[in-house]
Amino acid sequence: MRDIEGSENGVGPPTSVQTTDSLVVYADYVCPFSYLGTEVLSNYLTNRESRGLSSLSVEWRPFDLREPYRDSDGTIRREIDVEESLGAPWSAVEELASRYGVEMNLSSPTYRTVDSRKAQQLSLYIQDEHPDRFETVHNWLFSALWRDGEDIGSDETLVDIAGAAGIDPASVRSALSDQRHEQRLTEALDDPEREEITGIPSFVYQDRTAQGAVPEGSIQTLVENR
Repeated sequence: MRDIEGSENGVGPPTSVQTTDSLVVYADYVCPFSYLGTEVLSNYLTNRESRGLSSLSVEWRPFDLREPYRDSDGTIRREIDVEESLGAPWSAVEELASRYGVEMNLSSPTYRTVDSRKAQQLSLYIQDEHPDRFETVHNWLFSALWRDGEDIGSDETLVDIAGAAGIDPASVRSALSDQRHEQRLTEALDDPEREEITGIPSFVYQDRTAQGAVPEGSIQTLVENR
């Protein structure tokens, strides 16, 4: 199972993934539970601030949910089976979105056609070169797919999203076609620490992990209860 809903308790045993005091999040833009988990995390960060706690650094790391479907050249070789890919029926996605009050308009058939690898490549490029724009573009990539039904596998869609955040379109097109940036993503996805991650989203804080689109209380427990 590579993409799971998660459970109410959410916090798992220690992990050997090396982290700092940042909350490390493994996710994929094409993963509905990653989208839901990101919305829950956003609520937690807002509530954390309202309680007067110090800001929490969040470090996003890519994960390729489509990897089992790829040929050696990176192209998707067969039709994506929704339940196989998610480890859950599409109805579980819709039920969780309703429970969390998160807008989600993408249909199951459309989900099968989206490849987020270029979006993840863009995301890493922005983290490296325009870190002050990363949070904006990161959130827009999720909302473009899951709220607006846009194809985030399209170069033009990605150029439009980054351009709206003030990043030069020519530099974005270059980053999307440059083999150095493709290799940057490949190396990030091949990080040995990723072997510890069996489902997404995974939230790693110090030596503990919460996995899945867990409720806000699980993230609070992960970060605040030592």
